[in-house]
Amino acid sequence: MARSFRRKQQLAIGRVVNRMKARAPRPLYRWVRLGWHQLTSTLDRFGLRRLAWRWRLPTEVGHWDMWLGTRGLGDPVDFANRLAPDLPLQGHLRKLLPGPEGTTYRILDLGAGPLTTLGKVCDGQKLELVCIDPLASVYDILLNANGIAPPVRTQYGEAEQIAEMFPDNSFHLVHAANSLDHAHDPVAAIKAALHVVRPGAYVFLEHILNEGDRERYGGLHQWNFGEDAGCFTVTSKRGKTINVTNELAGVAHVNQTVHEIENAREGGTLALLTVTIQKI
Repeated sequence: MARSFRRKQQLAIGRVVNRMKARAPRPLYRWVRLGWHQLTSTLDRFGLRRLAWRWRLPTEVGHWDMWLGTRGLGDPVDFANRLAPDLPLQGHLRKLLPGPEGTTYRILDLGAGPLTTLGKVCDGQKLELVCIDPLASVYDILLNANGIAPPVRTQYGEAEQIAEMFPDNSFHLVHAANSLDHAHDPVAAIKAALHVVRPGAYVFLEHILNEGDRERYGGLHQWNFGEDAGCFTVTSKRGKTINVTNELAGVAHVNQTVHEIENAREGGTLALLTVTIQKI
């Protein structure tokens, strides 16, 4: 009963926020956004980071409500690919998997949203995809309302807790794209991912460089993923920087690259940070 109420509450709040953003006078929306930001930031300062994060979660719902209702929000190819059960695994991810073992590859997608972007087939065999997201139950409501049956259904899970959800060394690859910088503790999530991935296997991260700064720390954008002196870093909005490469020394090899991609929504380009973390 409590879970059902929370699910409906998150959906209602997300829709209200999205409609206000679209229809409310700009000055009014800015004041509401500022008040919400101040409230959740106060929770952060008192050490209630996870509670603040949970209060911010509904801000993601409005986007996916529109995305599912419009079948891709202007990108029908992306929508179709996510629904295709025979979509091949992306080439850059296939390179991170071991050679043929005669067994099905098992991949964990963190913060997958309602429909994972990952391909479902590799080397002619169906992948075992496990997709998690803290808003999975809300996405189920939206999928059902829009008559969409996902080829892989996202299940509830927080990235920080995957070491408690799955056995050690149980995945051939852990993937996260535009998601871990939305977590309440991304460094803890990365360390948890290294528990569940096999020795020699990879945790693959793909995020916009310094997205927190770019989004002015609105909603779930509370962290910057960056690069400093050849190291992968995670920085909070209060300026605390964690050198993840150093944190994982002796546990994993970390490599990162930055390249420009097209910014389809706003025009111009964005800097994309790609991080490959190989478990020792």
